Amino acid sequence: MSLNQTSSQPVKLAEAPKLTPSTRRGVRSVIAGGLTGGINICIVFPTEFIKTQLQLDSGKTILTAHHSVLNTTRGFSPIATFLQTRKVRTYEGSLDVVRKTVKERGVRGMYKGVTVLLSGTVPTYAVRFGTFDHLKGHFAGADGQLSPVGRLGCGLGAGVAEATLVVTWVETLKVR
Repeated sequence: MSLNQTSSQPVKLAEAPKLTPSTRRGVRSVIAGGLTGGINICIVFPTEFIKTQLQLDSGKTILTAHHSVLNTTRGFSPIATFLQTRKVRTYEGSLDVVRKTVKERGVRGMYKGVTVLLSGTVPTYAVRFGTFDHLKGHFAGADGQLSPVGRLGCGLGAGVAEATLVVTWVETLKVR
């Protein structure tokens, strides 16, 4: 039929695909996984921040000069000068990290660098939850329950999916 010709048959538009309960559940699992990962990081990150600050606190080297002085009233002069070094750490412990960070940067300072971790964790959890739920839909019995072997298989599949789709790439970016 050419472009100029008309047809007497009505044109049928394709209907939008309907979301089935399992599709909706899968989307919800992905969203729930992402939210879970984000909440997890927001709760755990301050302790990671403290740990990292303490690990990086190797201390500053302070040099002090010491003079050996004989009796200068009789005209003697110093006979020796030596330098003494000592390490002075910035933090005295975990609570000191919190105290100094909040004082200098506010509470938001405890979350410095959190966006990098969130950008890797949220997709990781989303893929893990979504994949597990998708596989569960295929391997669950009529009652919706998984056997122990089925649960192991779904967990294995979710772990492989998150490792190959997200974790490998995120870790590669962190190293570079």
